[in-house]
Amino acid sequence: MIDAATAIASPQYIEFAREPSDPTPAGGRQWAVRGHNYTLDYVEARAGDSLTAGADVEHVVIIPDEDVDIEIETHGEKVRVVDAAVVVLPPGSARILVHRATRFVHLVDTRDASTVGKGLNVGTYQEPDPRVAELVVAPRTHPSTGPEVFLLSEYAPEPGRFGTIFRSETFLVNILDPQQGPRDPDRLSPHHHDDFEQGSLAIDGEWIHHLRTPWGPKRPEWREDEHRAVGSPSLTIIPPPVIHTSEAIGPGLNRLIDIFCPVRKDFVEQGWVLNSTNYADAS
Repeated sequence: MIDAATAIASPQYIEFAREPSDPTPAGGRQWAVRGHNYTLDYVEARAGDSLTAGADVEHVVIIPDEDVDIEIETHGEKVRVVDAAVVVLPPGSARILVHRATRFVHLVDTRDASTVGKGLNVGTYQEPDPRVAELVVAPRTHPSTGPEVFLLSEYAPEPGRFGTIFRSETFLVNILDPQQGPRDPDRLSPHHHDDFEQGSLAIDGEWIHHLRTPWGPKRPEWREDEHRAVGSPSLTIIPPPVIHTSEAIGPGLNRLIDIFCPVRKDFVEQGWVLNSTNYADAS
């Protein structure tokens, strides 16, 4: 039980284009950002890039765009991905060969010690946040030795399902339905999470993140509401129990991916997680 006097962490806003990047082998750009229980690498790769995405634990690659051409090889098994996808990789080193310029996201949880000290915002996580749920590892129902590819085109949006959602042992990735033009300001959805830190990755468009920090007993720690406009690509990290909702404001395509680590069991229990039966805690 968290004491009401425990300080609430501040939201973080990382707009990649405004931050220094590391080069890819073929001259692209990449950024590393920390979450409480994970590291996220956002990569804008060029044709000819050959990158290593290694981890001592099961890890995840998100390929958000259509009309791509990427080869992923791990443990001697190779797949070619030519459409938007979520790829779950077994522990070990993966080679990513890019045949057409594209972007992708690599997620590794903090069981892999090599991730702990990297990230533009690594200083934020020098001390654990007691309000954030600890890492929980769900055992697989069957072993996996190669890449598992989930093509988004094979999972059409469904009424009542909150996005296109996949998981790994430790991550839940919610690819929200694309939105053309601004969101109806009369249909926002402010809510909070008791113990989940939410990473909202804007990959297209313009957004306003509306955030309200609940008042605790210490008035000097109270904060004004935030209405932060961000572009794409950007990662907004929302700590618990901050009330939040995201409003698309761009005139064209607006897309957002929500990332949770550990997995949200409420989404699993709702039947929204499309590969949930691969893990033993599936309902």
